[in-house]
Amino acid sequence: MWSATGTMAEVRAGHTATLLTQGPNAGKVLVVGGSERYPSNATTTGCELYDPSTGMWSATGSLNVSRSVHTATLLPSGHVLVTGGQYVVGGQNRDSAELYDPVTGTWSLVAPMSTPRGWHRATLLLSQKVLVAGGRTGGGGSTVLQTVEVYDPKADTWTPVACLSTERFSARQN
Repeated sequence: MWSATGTMAEVRAGHTATLLTQGPNAGKVLVVGGSERYPSNATTTGCELYDPSTGMWSATGSLNVSRSVHTATLLPSGHVLVTGGQYVVGGQNRDSAELYDPVTGTWSLVAPMSTPRGWHRATLLLSQKVLVAGGRTGGGGSTVLQTVEVYDPKADTWTPVACLSTERFSARQN
């Protein structure tokens, strides 16, 4: 059954929501970035925490760069890796990546991906590395990607791996 709850501080589309599992905010949902859409199409650095036990929202550290249609991956350490995304709705995508520290509530930039991308997918592997696949280089009419790269959080490095057989973007992730 659905019911109304507290209201976010920012209107968002193209954001991510990640359940935190460690640190003082374990059990809360981290909502990251997104865009206002029409009329400004501005993306945001804003991030919020939702507490399902109280239905309340609270601010947490802001991203270093604004982004929308990015990915967020919960790492075994409890940190959240955010990759790519657009800096203006329908515009070019970013190659940057950031890590959220669930203890301090702050973001730090990590090594950039080799390819700017948005509308891509990121998957945590059993090796505790993150596979990032496909996406687009920018907004409408941009190149759809076949490229795949793997992030190693321990080494803070990206490694290109075999490409997808077919380019894809906005693939469903369950």
